[in-house]
Amino acid sequence: MKIRCWVDKADAIRRGVEPIEGYAYVEVSVATLTQEQIRAIIAEEIRNLSDTLIAEPFVTVGNSALLTNERALTGTAGRISVTDGGAGGAVTIDATGAALTRVDDTNVTLTLGGAPTTALVNAASLTLGWTGQLAVGRGGTGVATFTVNGVLYGNTASAIQVTAQGAANTVLTANAGSPAFSATPTVTTVNTTTGYNQSGTQVVGAQGAAVADAAVGATIDAEARTAINAWLARARTHGLIAT
Repeated sequence: MKIRCWVDKADAIRRGVEPIEGYAYVEVSVATLTQEQIRAIIAEEIRNLSDTLIAEPFVTVGNSALLTNERALTGTAGRISVTDGGAGGAVTIDATGAALTRVDDTNVTLTLGGAPTTALVNAASLTLGWTGQLAVGRGGTGVATFTVNGVLYGNTASAIQVTAQGAANTVLTANAGSPAFSATPTVTTVNTTTGYNQSGTQVVGAQGAAVADAAVGATIDAEARTAINAWLARARTHGLIAT
């Protein structure tokens, strides 16, 4: 069996070939090669086939009984495994695929498609996390923090707004704008079912029945009658009694 390989100047002259820069590329018989030359040839072939190893699942280097002593060839752990089919067998360099894995976040998950368990040369992992604030358009608030004891209110598609904390004895009010707490709110009508209390004591209850003006009697007190009728008119005006 003959192969073509590089030899040094002395070997080239001995073979009748003019060397170029101290070396010559000649055809030689495998039987005439030294173990060191064989090792050098195999190493060169491996380097030349490095691109092939990336594109192909395996490559075979040589097939000779002389490779029996070369079973010490080893691959890089986790990347390439080298096997020998036995004396005179093929030495195969096999690139084994490594896994792509992921660690999901509580609210963000990732589905790996294809063949992730053998997709890589070196194993790698993706760890998912969350940064920033989720926008309102995606179901979030658009902000990172809120005022303590504030009340949230909408702002169309922009970030949710929040009021300041209300002071003691104030109520939340609005006047066709942003809501705010007030101690002296202005309202048009207030409806209650049990009346109004002052410091726990009811001062206004449900409306009473109608009361007629003072008009007749055996003894007429014009001034008293006028005062009573004025009070009744005020009570009707304020809704304390029916009209």
